[in-house]
Amino acid sequence: MRQELRNAFSTPRFWIALAAMITCLFGFSLPTWIIRVSQGDRLYMDGLNQGFSPIFFGGAILIFPFLAVLPYATSQVDEIRTGFIHTKGIRASTLKYALGKVIPVALSGAAVMGLAVLVHSIFWNIVAGPHDPIARPNTSVSMPAGTVYESLMQTPYAWKAFLHAIIGFTITGAVWSVVGLAIAAWLPDKILAISVPVALYFFGAYRLPYHLFGIKAPTPSALYNDGQYWHVYFTAVGLHVLVFCAASFLYYRGIRRRLKNA
Repeated sequence: MRQELRNAFSTPRFWIALAAMITCLFGFSLPTWIIRVSQGDRLYMDGLNQGFSPIFFGGAILIFPFLAVLPYATSQVDEIRTGFIHTKGIRASTLKYALGKVIPVALSGAAVMGLAVLVHSIFWNIVAGPHDPIARPNTSVSMPAGTVYESLMQTPYAWKAFLHAIIGFTITGAVWSVVGLAIAAWLPDKILAISVPVALYFFGAYRLPYHLFGIKAPTPSALYNDGQYWHVYFTAVGLHVLVFCAASFLYYRGIRRRLKNA
C-alpha cells in the first residue's frame, strides 16, 4: 500500500487536478475582487464572501466530478489493459489488492478537493480579512433560516463554515474518486472511466432519480453547497457512505472477476 500511496500523490495527474481546482476557484473569486475593488466596493468584501463565492456560484461544482476521478482512475485502466494487474494479483490476495487501491485513491481524491478549498480559504482570509460582521457590518451575510451555513456562519470569523466546506469537499472527493475506480474495473476505457462517473454525478445534481422514479435524494454537492438543511445534510452523509461502500464492493468484484478469468 505504501507504493500505491506514493503513486497516488506523485502522479502528474494528481497535481494537474489540484492545480485545476485551485485555478477554478481563483478564476471566479480573483476577477470579482479586482472588479469590485476598482468600483469602490471593498467595504462589502471579506474572506467569507470571497472564499465561498466560487463554491456557491462559480464552476467548482461543475468541474468537481471530473477532477475527483482524474488522478487515479485512468491508471487503473492502464494496469488492466497492459496485464500488469495480474502481476500484482499474484503477490497479494484480491482483497488486499483492492484495499491497496481504494484507500490511496480515496485519499488522493479527498486531497485534491480539500487542499484546493483550504488554500483558497486561507488566501482570502489573509487578503480580504476574516469575517467579522460586528467590526465590519457591511460584510454581513444572510442565509436562509435553519440551513447548515446559517448557524455555522455565526461562529467567530465563520471558521466552522470554512471547516464544513473543506470537510464536505474532502468527503465528496474521496467518494467520487472511488466511483471512478469501480467504473474503471468494469469498463477499462479511459474515456468511460471519467465520463461515466461525471454523468452519474450530474444525474444526481439535476435530480434525475426524482424526475424519473419519484425518489427524493440529496444532490452530490449536498455536503458543501448552500441552501441545505441539517436533516438533508445528515441524509447526504449516509448516502455518501452508502455510495462509497457500494463502489468499493463493485471494484472488488470487478477486480476479482478479472484476476479469476486471467
